Amino acid sequence: MDTNDFDIDFDFEKEYGRSDDFDAAEAEQDLDLSQFDTEEGDDAFRDFALEGDEDDDFAQFLTPDSADPVGEESGDFDEDVFFPRRQNQPETGQDYGPEDAGYPEEQYAPDGQYAEGEYDPNGQYAEGEYDPNGQYAEGDDPNVPYDGEPQYDEYGNLISPLPPREKKKFSLPKLPKREKKERKKSDKPTVFSKFLDWYMEPINRRKNPEPETVDENGHRKRRRRPTKMQIFKEAYLPPIIGLVALVLIVSFVAGALTNGLKLRKLEKAKKEAEALQASQEADRIATVYQELLKTAEIQATQYDYDGAVATLDSFTTDDPTVQQELTAKKSEYLNAKAKLVEWKDVNTIPNLSFHVLIQDPIRAFADSELGGMYNRNFVTVEEFSKILDQLYGNGYILVDFNHFVASAEDLTGSMNYSYNPILLPEGKKPVMITETMVNYYDYMVDGNKDGEPDAAGAGFANRLVVDAAGEIKARYVDGSGQTQVGDYDLVPVLETFIKNHPDFSYKGSRATLAVTGNQGIFGYRCNTSYVQQFGQDYYDQEVADAKVLVQALRDKGYTMACYTYSNKDYRASSVAEIRTDLQNWAAQVTPILGEVDTIVFAKAVDIEDYSGAKFNTLYEAGFRFFVANGNEPKTEVNISNVRHSRLMVTGNSIAWHAAQFSSYFDPNVVLDISTRKEVPN
Repeated sequence: MDTNDFDIDFDFEKEYGRSDDFDAAEAEQDLDLSQFDTEEGDDAFRDFALEGDEDDDFAQFLTPDSADPVGEESGDFDEDVFFPRRQNQPETGQDYGPEDAGYPEEQYAPDGQYAEGEYDPNGQYAEGEYDPNGQYAEGDDPNVPYDGEPQYDEYGNLISPLPPREKKKFSLPKLPKREKKERKKSDKPTVFSKFLDWYMEPINRRKNPEPETVDENGHRKRRRRPTKMQIFKEAYLPPIIGLVALVLIVSFVAGALTNGLKLRKLEKAKKEAEALQASQEADRIATVYQELLKTAEIQATQYDYDGAVATLDSFTTDDPTVQQELTAKKSEYLNAKAKLVEWKDVNTIPNLSFHVLIQDPIRAFADSELGGMYNRNFVTVEEFSKILDQLYGNGYILVDFNHFVASAEDLTGSMNYSYNPILLPEGKKPVMITETMVNYYDYMVDGNKDGEPDAAGAGFANRLVVDAAGEIKARYVDGSGQTQVGDYDLVPVLETFIKNHPDFSYKGSRATLAVTGNQGIFGYRCNTSYVQQFGQDYYDQEVADAKVLVQALRDKGYTMACYTYSNKDYRASSVAEIRTDLQNWAAQVTPILGEVDTIVFAKAVDIEDYSGAKFNTLYEAGFRFFVANGNEPKTEVNISNVRHSRLMVTGNSIAWHAAQFSSYFDPNVVLDISTRKEVPN
């Protein structure tokens, strides 16, 4: 170790205030080495270390017999340690070889020590020049500069003077005993660090393979480096698998959460839909219930109490309030039924019969050709409305065959008929209404004979129609040529009246409508004779529209009847003529109107008897209800048929035979004399 390596930054002048005048005596006086003479000193010296080494730096300088780096008694450094044997003597320039070469004893000692006053070329001072305690020898001035160059002899030995020694400020400070540093708890290996060391062991073994070892038999043992595949399997494959597993788990959890959210949303949407559906269902049930109440109320108003109770029984509910209300309503209806009185005299049920009504009597009565006939045989819309008002005021209730005639099929398939009592409130009386010629003939509506209704018509409606609201109305062309839809004939006028006075209709009864077929029915030119004039498409459309109307009429409760096919007088006709007429009816009308069992004889006639060929022809055609013209009410219910008479209500009958209507309405109030002027007789 070079002297220059010792504490070159240590400054005596700064630390102790000494000047450059430095001598050995003062150094010996000031430097206390007594600390190294005791066991404590030994420990201190043993503990002395450079750069933090604990034991290794000075252990190499200890003698075999003592751990003390100085002499046992003299305190000198062991020359064998600090001053290796040198081979050249720089002072004399002589070459000293080995012992057998004759080196001077005073210059080279065989035990490796240098002669007194000599200098070790390795940088150590000979004894006498350098105090082992770190002081310079007496007489050597370290401040004297060396101004020469080293000289070497022919053998390469140094013969020039040594370079001047630099002043080194050196001392060995007293070092405190070094305490053993304890490991902090935070430095202790953790579970994670142990796992990391274990996990990284294959990679560490590959980077730092263990050295070879020899077993007890002398065989070399070397742990082989792990292969890349082994490292992959041991170090990389597990995290990959773990990562994949983690991704799968995260995906599963995310999917589960997503599915859970979706399920919750679906469940919420389902509950909302169910709640909405339940609310809608509740609203629907409430609406149905209210409609049932209205229907039952109308039925009860029309004296069909049994029907009203059946309607209420069709509604089921668990609501005790509703059940209580239904029970109360049924009791009310049954109590009202108990107050009804049976109408026993079937022969006293009148049937007031009208032709189609005149909407514009001025145009009708002013017709140069047919004005007188219209005045004599027809009633106006206004007059019919007055008749309805007076009938209602006089306690009459509208009935039809279905309510006072019972029918049942026997074992042979034939229909048997019987009287069905009518139950009416006290003071009420039954009445029937029939309308004939509900065809709106061309001569009534087509003044210019072009096949279309026009202003030149006689002021009649030209057909029945079903409006957008499902109500049955009449279409009419006024005097200015404008087409109107409204209450311009018997059916719509009667419908409006029943709507305003539902108790006028017994169990929903309506009028009987009798039609011919040679010009179609209800104003629709659905006879094949119009194909040649207007084409097949026109005919097909007329048929389709007529069927819609017929169904609407049946739904309302109107009875369809035959007025012969061509408005023919069957009393004056032969059996063959009647059969031909009925065949035309079956071909032209039945496909549209359907089967009918009621015939109203045209021309105010009746057949001679109900046992001859004519009757058999009519019976074979399917007719069971025979309505003839008469002067008084008459009904005969037989097991195989029903015979009935009607009272023709015309301008002439009201004006000239008023007595026959006096029990039903006041002819003087009904007849429009101001418009008719004089009614032909």
